[in-house]
Amino acid sequence: YFGGVVITPIHVLSAASSFYTMVVTSITVRVGSSFRTKGGQVFNYKSYEVHDQYNSTTLANDIAIVTINGSFHGVPNVAPVQLQDHEYFVSPANPVNCFVLGWGDVKPGQLADRLQRSEYILLNHQQCEAKWGPRPTSVQCAQSVRGNACHFDDGGPLMCNNRMYGVLSYFYQLDCENTTTTKIHIFGKIAAPSIQAYLHRKLHHFDLDGRHGKRH
Repeated sequence: YFGGVVITPIHVLSAASSFYTMVVTSITVRVGSSFRTKGGQVFNYKSYEVHDQYNSTTLANDIAIVTINGSFHGVPNVAPVQLQDHEYFVSPANPVNCFVLGWGDVKPGQLADRLQRSEYILLNHQQCEAKWGPRPTSVQCAQSVRGNACHFDDGGPLMCNNRMYGVLSYFYQLDCENTTTTKIHIFGKIAAPSIQAYLHRKLHHFDLDGRHGKRH
């Protein structure tokens, strides 16, 4: 189980690292519901692919695109998210507040029934590397402020200023059991040039700002 975000009428964006850890034989996508196991509408997948420059060691370019059978068009409570297309300048004097959504563990071995939200703040690249060591510029770190993401939240969105800025990476050091301390987690940075180029190359028929169905 992992998260994902609708980005076009037929595509879901998730984390490449989520797929890297398993043999995929089927994928179902539930949309239009805040409940994990009921409501909304369920779609089967047609195909998926990971970023062609994804690196499982450094987590560079950690995104994957799932194509569904059918279309999200007309499904109640479903619309493509708007993607951030430029990077934020992050500093103590210029904080960027964000949040993460998902149905991951609320305690060990227990997935959430309803969608959970945790508050985060972006970190700059130097702060990220101070925690996790050298990382490529397509990696974004964020620190929890209230609540935190947990196991099976990977693939879910990091939302900043109403746009998707990151995809939560599946990471063996995803520390979430102690909710009383802040956490620093790793995300694929949507605004990174290598990720932007990949998305526009693969989805060039679609308007990725989330406002229209296709480019004119």
